[in-house]
Amino acid sequence: MFIAILGRQPEISIAELEAVYGAKNVQKISSQAATVNCDNLSIDNLGGTIKCGQVTTKIKSQKSDRNTLLQASKIIVEKYTKKLSHSQKKITLGISFYGNKTDPRNVQKIGIILKNNLKKSGVSLRLIPNKTAALS
Repeated sequence: MFIAILGRQPEISIAELEAVYGAKNVQKISSQAATVNCDNLSIDNLGGTIKCGQVTTKIKSQKSDRNTLLQASKIIVEKYTKKLSHSQKKITLGISFYGNKTDPRNVQKIGIILKNNLKKSGVSLRLIPNKTAALS
């Protein structure tokens, strides 16, 4: 399963995803995103999708975006510390959070914690700074 971050005209983005991957494989999950059930989602063929990625973990939304971010941050740090701790080359990483109002500094903290964990393993990580919760 993949996630697609929709462009500034989400209805057109959804219609495009449905035309390419089939309506039964596309589910709008918010005003900004949709999931797509397919083997490979290529952004190269999509004009209305601004970002896409593979879904690796699902979490339930909490009562507040802050609690959702907290839960997601624990999973991200744990999962990617393990996954990236044996990398031989420098990693460039950016983290985006889509939802209501979230302080970009809180999103950036996730990356800083991950960077510090990887540094202990001798892995170099360049963190793309967050001016907003979602990177452009």
